[in-house]
Amino acid sequence: YWWEFAPFPAAGYSSDLGFQYGALCDIYYYSDNAHRKREYLHKFNFEAAWITKGSGLFHLFYDSKYLIPKIRTTFAASYLPNKMMSFYGFNGYPQGYDDNRSAGFYAYSRDMLRIMADFQWSIGGAWNLAAGATFWNFDNGRVGLKKYSGETTLYDIYLRDGIIRSDEATGGSQLELKAGIVYDTRDHEADPLQGIWAEAIAYGSPDLIERH
Repeated sequence: YWWEFAPFPAAGYSSDLGFQYGALCDIYYYSDNAHRKREYLHKFNFEAAWITKGSGLFHLFYDSKYLIPKIRTTFAASYLPNKMMSFYGFNGYPQGYDDNRSAGFYAYSRDMLRIMADFQWSIGGAWNLAAGATFWNFDNGRVGLKKYSGETTLYDIYLRDGIIRSDEATGGSQLELKAGIVYDTRDHEADPLQGIWAEAIAYGSPDLIERH
């Protein structure tokens, strides 16, 4: 058994958000038999990046067919704080877009947390059942950069006119459930030369939304 690591640095710059710095890394755990099949026992992915004016990206991913016998288990957690998330209204860009406006007019602040757990198990041949759940939390507000703090934004106008309701304005929480069936005849998962992968998944969200 052994581990493989594939780290990679990340850097960038935005005139509004500032300098971005961080790193990401894929981590694999193999056995001799699994490596001959080019198949890992466990896979982890870590990603972390911070932007100097208060935005960032933090992500954790795990996948394995062996954590629970005969069940493929996939976990993921992401936290994305963003002081200047694009917001062009509910029609989307470019409808109603005005090039004379500042970048802050078409922005708002959004912090997003997502936690996901998926499971998949064989029901015979190439057929698998799939089920999972995802928890979302959104923390919204007007654009978070001091540079635009005195400006009226499109988000402000939507709140003023009631297009965004006051009980929805600051975000909330949501639980999403899914279940379905997967058909997979690929000869190799990571680099297939032949085969089919198809899925039919139903999604639902029970009325458990919490308003801030």
